[in-house]
Amino acid sequence: MSESTTEKRCVAIVAAAIVVSLYCGRVLAAEFDQPAIAASPTTPGYSVLTYGTRNPNCRQWTDRCVFCTLNGCSNIAIACQPQEVVCTDPPPQAGK
Repeated sequence: MSESTTEKRCVAIVAAAIVVSLYCGRVLAAEFDQPAIAASPTTPGYSVLTYGTRNPNCRQWTDRCVFCTLNGCSNIAIACQPQEVVCTDPPPQAGK
């Protein structure tokens, strides 16, 4: 093979690699533009992550998938189906 043919082949391979990488980048970008899925399909606006701000007297709460305290929340369990959020550690009652 001549020097010119090898050079042309290298340029063609690099150009093809650039085209493929640009296409893959656009496909991945479109994937990330999808809207987020709500935490619970049964209650609009529901979020176990904001339960603590809506119920400041509760020290621990869960939807049986995510477990939260005043310091933060755990990761969601694999293939978990969220349920109604419940307070698992309410404040102590006065007089006790």
